[in-house]
Amino acid sequence: MPPAKIILDLDNGLTGPVQDVDDALALALALLAAPEIAPRIRGVVHMGGVFAPPGGGAVWQTPDIPDAVWRTTLRFNTLFDPEAAAVVFRSGVPVTLVPANVTVRVFWRPGHQARLGRHTGALQGYLHRWVGPWLEWSRRIRRLPGAHLHDPLTLGVAMDPDFCRFAELRVNVARLLGERPGWLGRGRTGLPVRAAVGVAAERFEDFLEERLCAPLRPRYRAAPGA
Repeated sequence: MPPAKIILDLDNGLTGPVQDVDDALALALALLAAPEIAPRIRGVVHMGGVFAPPGGGAVWQTPDIPDAVWRTTLRFNTLFDPEAAAVVFRSGVPVTLVPANVTVRVFWRPGHQARLGRHTGALQGYLHRWVGPWLEWSRRIRRLPGAHLHDPLTLGVAMDPDFCRFAELRVNVARLLGERPGWLGRGRTGLPVRAAVGVAAERFEDFLEERLCAPLRPRYRAAPGA
């Protein structure tokens, strides 16, 4: 079933947060088809954007990809479909952004991986086997202390906003649609969003390790439709 239809078919209205880790297409299509749902959406949590840090400097640098390629070529999440993102930002639905400024500060580290490997559950074995190469590559090629946790942090914020510290930033829709830098930032013009500007990195990393090392809960073991 198309994701937009799933959103429209939700029973009892949309009373919880909509988790939008990737691009905003599904939610944008739902809002275009039925704009009356907007007031029933408590909020959207979206991983995307980057704002200029105080004092300037680069937020995202990795030795495997030149800075110019990051700035001019690669597009992720919000900029993967800026038209859809603009629909969501203009809808009036409260938006929480988890930008790269905070997601680049949390890691799955060797210690987490070692402790995960001590568990014998099927889930833990699967994760340990497939996360290992990504962790090794991140450390050896990207020279990072571990593997980035962009998506897990965003999901974590949907579960517990206290993992991050927030501030009101502004979205310049014209810059966004033009795929120009600086579409997210401080100022008095543009559409207001709540953006994560700080993160309790160690607390989130500990939380994620604890959850992944825990036994799989019974409700997740049942076969679909059982």
